[in-house]
Amino acid sequence: MNDYINMQGSCSIGILNFSNFSFSVVSFTTPTGSGDTPYDPTNIAVTPVSTGADTGLAYSALGLDTNGNPISVPFGVAAGDRAVYQIMYQYVIDPGPVDAGMDLGLDPPNGYVTFNRQLCADSYFAGSSCYQPPSDGCGDFCGSAAPSQGTFLPIQSLTVGTTPTGFPLTAHLTLDPQVANFAEIIDTITLDGTTGDGAATFDIATSGSNIVPSDTPEPASFILVLSGILGVAGRRKLSRG
Repeated sequence: MNDYINMQGSCSIGILNFSNFSFSVVSFTTPTGSGDTPYDPTNIAVTPVSTGADTGLAYSALGLDTNGNPISVPFGVAAGDRAVYQIMYQYVIDPGPVDAGMDLGLDPPNGYVTFNRQLCADSYFAGSSCYQPPSDGCGDFCGSAAPSQGTFLPIQSLTVGTTPTGFPLTAHLTLDPQVANFAEIIDTITLDGTTGDGAATFDIATSGSNIVPSDTPEPASFILVLSGILGVAGRRKLSRG
């Protein structure tokens, strides 16, 4: 994860170009005196995934063997701990195809674990909505003030997990609207070792984008809006809270 956060430019997986990664510990609670600490980006492995029409990322945890070499270990918390992590990034699609859906999976989970993906299609997170810039040149939120132009869209969300609410371990969501040009993503991993009898862990969490041919050509005006996306980190000027 640390390499993705610090990389210059983008990382391409097929026709998807990933960039602007960030990682945050939303919350971490542990019994007094346990000595447990949350993950940081150096503890997390990010692996490109490409299977059939699906292209995406997989998350797992890194540890060290007796010789100090990195190895894959269960991603999780000990009994009594609770942690929530968020990973945020963007991707741009090479002109032509579209992202028509998303898939999530956990393999294999133990205890109470959820993996949630939120997506803004051709738009950016803006509080509890997505903000889509207009195609007439006012694409950077019209400056630092609240945008007077553009469109607000609903966030599209999908969750898998093992909590008592009964989430499936694999799930698919058909996107509406589809992603024609770019997307902003927030992946949230919640591990709850305070409920049940023990630790909350998984080996790998995977997310995939369903890339299919586009039925309509992309308007030139919207392509122009995308011209500066990959080179601009920190353009999220609207609060996500």
